[in-house]
Amino acid sequence: MKSLYRATRVRTFSHPSEGEWLLVDGRHVQRVGSGEPPEADRVVDLPGATIIPGFIDAHVHLTGTGLHNAGPDLGDARSKDDLLGLVRDAADTNNGPLLVHGFDETQWGDPTLPSITELDAASTDALVVVRADGHVSLANSAAISASGADGIEGTERDAKGWPTGLLRREANAAAQRWFHANLPEHRIEQYQLDAAGLAASRGITCVHEMAMPDWRGMRDVEVLLSQRSKLPST
Repeated sequence: MKSLYRATRVRTFSHPSEGEWLLVDGRHVQRVGSGEPPEADRVVDLPGATIIPGFIDAHVHLTGTGLHNAGPDLGDARSKDDLLGLVRDAADTNNGPLLVHGFDETQWGDPTLPSITELDAASTDALVVVRADGHVSLANSAAISASGADGIEGTERDAKGWPTGLLRREANAAAQRWFHANLPEHRIEQYQLDAAGLAASRGITCVHEMAMPDWRGMRDVEVLLSQRSKLPST
């Protein structure tokens, strides 16, 4: 079936560079032009709209994107107390281990991070709070113990030798790896589908999955391949 889309402008980034209508045959663009349009089985008028080629995102972590969007927006935090409040609210509605992502203490007036005592009070279950860049995490006692981070390089300690809750380098990777290794498969599936749906809603027609087996194991890729037929197509 041929569909004709009529818009104020069509940008192609090719030749011709501009047009007023786009003719699609099935899922393939057949022609772009101006003036009198060709015959089509279906006409879609888009007054005031600009049609552009779909975007390709060459660096995507689908599971991580879905997980991030399912949690609170930690980027809204402007202090330690703000962050703890968001984390507590998320923990109250979550059953089992929790990983949330996106805080940035460089945007705070006082960059002091929560202590492990405060993180323990925020959740009795294992809790990992990942910085926006992914290279630093805050973890409560349950998460440090379950992930084995206590015995790994990168676990910050206080003057008495006890973990402060701040994890860098290998300890940070271990905590995140432990969390993802214990995610139920159905949650991985849902996170990937949610992320793919978000991409399609923003005009992204193709994503390149940047798998991180050292941090998340092979299950991300295996689950993604097993549900290819469920992913949105554009």
